[in-house]
Amino acid sequence: MEGQLGELAGQDLGTMTGQDLPAPLKGQKFPPLFVVESEFRLAMVKAELAFVNELVRRITEDGWGPVEMWRDIQRTCSQQHEKETA
Repeated sequence: MEGQLGELAGQDLGTMTGQDLPAPLKGQKFPPLFVVESEFRLAMVKAELAFVNELVRRITEDGWGPVEMWRDIQRTCSQQHEKETA
């Protein structure tokens, strides 16, 4: 995603469209305003990844748990779900 945004930012509008543009647009780079939604999505993906990485770190390094109790709860719920769908 970052690579695509970088490519767009460096491209000339005329090259992108393949058309002869009006004088005020000739030589202009792709306007960043048109990719702001993609930049927002990228920021959200990065924030989510940072959050998950920190959560995993806290669970594994800081003993944020108890992990075994969590695994037992998940196993029990999974077994109940399997019984209900069988």
